[in-house]
Formats: sequence, C-alpha cells, structure tokens
Amino acid sequence: DRQAAVENLLVRPAARLADQRFIIGGAQYPQEFPWSDNIFFVRHLPPADHPAFFSSSRLTLNVTREAMAQKGWCPSGRLFEAAACGVPIVTDTW
Repeated sequence: DRQAAVENLLVRPAARLADQRFIIGGAQYPQEFPWSDNIFFVRHLPPADHPAFFSSSRLTLNVTREAMAQKGWCPSGRLFEAAACGVPIVTDTW
C-alpha cells in the first residue's frame, strides 16, 4: 500500500541521482519492486543497529502504511529514532 509513495519519493529521485547511494530497510517490499543499481536493500536490522543505520544517512524517508495513516496521528517509532540521531526526516502525511 506504500508502493506509489515509495516510487515517487525514493525510486524516481534515485534514478535521477544515479551517482548517489540509497539504502532502504524493511521487510515488506514486493518481489517486483523496481530496484536499481544505486538502491541497496537491508531486509532486517536489529534494534541495536538502528542508530548506526540512521546516523549513516543524510536523511530518512518515512512512508506510513495506509492502515496506520487511517488511525490519524500515528507516527512510527522509527521517526523518533531517526530524530534522536539528528537525521533530517522526510515523511508523507499521516
């Protein structure tokens, strides 16, 4: 349910910025996800590794699942983890 937003906010910019490296983490991406040579996928990170993951980034992109967005103001805990690491956050509305 996040596919269109992820394509607009990550995949298309990554295609335009082929010399930049993008890392995406998580477990629920479809088999047909449009991976490219500069988008790297990390399926699972243990919570102890989250600070290093967020701190290694210039920004964090958060795309909220539809079921969570329907509940209203329901930010992911990962937003707070990224903020605690001082990483700028780009997010969709929720």
